[in-house]
Amino acid sequence: MDFKQFYNQNIIEPDIYFKFVCFYNAKTELYDRTLTDMRGPHDNTEAYIVGQNRVYSNCFAKRLYDWTVNYIRFYTNQSFSKERWNRSQKSFHYSAQGWIDMFNYLKKENDKIIIDIVKSWEEKYEISEKAVL
Repeated sequence: MDFKQFYNQNIIEPDIYFKFVCFYNAKTELYDRTLTDMRGPHDNTEAYIVGQNRVYSNCFAKRLYDWTVNYIRFYTNQSFSKERWNRSQKSFHYSAQGWIDMFNYLKKENDKIIIDIVKSWEEKYEISEKAVL
């Protein structure tokens, strides 16, 4: 797959926050898909969450966000930068599926940071990657 052509933009800056945001967005979207078969009205790859499932989705997203923030601190040996997180979130206008595709691309390319993130998440929560992804 030609990365640049597939995403129709310049190759991403080598910012570690982008990879953490990518992991976070892919994981939350894939989790949401386990909660419902309904899809968003404007993006048929986006899970549409209603009712009690919204509580589950929000709890998972909050737990994953908190873990990610702490892991960024550990991994970079620096304090968490909300500005860098937000910039990475807003700079790339991927669809729900786009974040998943990017995550899978980085994982397939054996990106060290992505592999480390996934391994640490699985060790912490004892979740098989296949069960969530």
